[in-house]
Amino acid sequence: MKKHSLIRMIIFIFVFGVLGVLFYFRKNTQKSYCEEYKYEAIDPGCNYSENTVLYHKNGILHMIDTSSGRDIIYCNKPNCSHEGYSRNNTKPSCSAAFASMTQAGTVFYNHHLYFIGNMDEDASFSPQFLYEMDLNGENRRKIATLENVQQIHYVLYRDHYVIGTYNNTIEINEEGQIINDDKPEAGVFVIDLQTKKVSMGDKLTNSQANFGGIYYENGAVYYTTSQFEDGITKEMVLDKLDHDFETFCYEHLAHRIYKYEIESGKTQLVKQFDHINNLYMSEGRFFLENKGEFVEFDKKTGEMKKIPLLIDKKLISSAKLTAYQDILYCFIRTKEGNEIYYRIKDGKITKSIEYSPDHSISISTICNKTVYVKYYDSNKRYCLGVLSIDDLDRGSFNVRKLRDMND
Repeated sequence: MKKHSLIRMIIFIFVFGVLGVLFYFRKNTQKSYCEEYKYEAIDPGCNYSENTVLYHKNGILHMIDTSSGRDIIYCNKPNCSHEGYSRNNTKPSCSAAFASMTQAGTVFYNHHLYFIGNMDEDASFSPQFLYEMDLNGENRRKIATLENVQQIHYVLYRDHYVIGTYNNTIEINEEGQIINDDKPEAGVFVIDLQTKKVSMGDKLTNSQANFGGIYYENGAVYYTTSQFEDGITKEMVLDKLDHDFETFCYEHLAHRIYKYEIESGKTQLVKQFDHINNLYMSEGRFFLENKGEFVEFDKKTGEMKKIPLLIDKKLISSAKLTAYQDILYCFIRTKEGNEIYYRIKDGKITKSIEYSPDHSISISTICNKTVYVKYYDSNKRYCLGVLSIDDLDRGSFNVRKLRDMND
């Protein structure tokens, strides 16, 4: 009798545990699919919303519930081994398994999951596909093809569009063979989720060209680029890397803002900036840094407005501005390695947080009241953490660890 009771108890615990996982999975899915996601500037396979982080690890999709910190594999199948794609398993049954040479984030959007990559058995550098699937990751189907797109960087899901940037480094033929290993090309793509039509903006062919980010507003895509002027070769750039590279960039690097009108397909140069240190874009706002001075450029009026923050360029090694509603957070790294955040609102400047090099932090993105940061913990481990916007304003680094980035 006792043996039967023990067996029933074990079965009950197992069933209760499975149901708990399924309930948690469903609850968090329903909470997150209608949120707006923001891309990770360093890792295109990671996306953030106010309550959720979606990221890929070893080809398996994970979801972090920000409020609890719980990290789960995005699969609701009982007893699933969560095997990813491999030579011996080209069609895994796990709904969290994703195979791609250019993972470009998996996000909830419009009651579906979306993913850009190539999950064919004979996947090559190109093309890439937009996959649409049910919220549980099943019933995947290709709904758009990105021809001659090799590496995805930034991706936004806004309105009824999927917007992203890409760059290519090689040329391949129809058989997937490399016929030219030095053919740089970069650009913006837009996929209309209503018509499934793919459109492309003007291409950049300079091997030194880089995108700084993208933003969508009223049927138009804004993006920034930085590229060396004509006549500057890769050899010249490499030669300057260890010798006054900052001065070289100041003299020869052009920063540009472009506007791509989706309906007309026209690309417009909004503004070019020469002889500046950096151009930042945050939440559709543009900021220039030049020798310790910061200026905001209004993309609609063309006006330049000075930001009341002046820093001795000789004392800092880098700086960055992050916009949140009507607040600016200015991140400064000094020559000694200390890191400082200033808060600017209504012309008033306050020091928010200052850290030593041992506690280096950087804002990854701000989603409403949720601030995601990268930092080093007490064990020198590089981590993803979260804190509230109120904590940041108070200067309190009350961070909760979400993920160890070294694993």
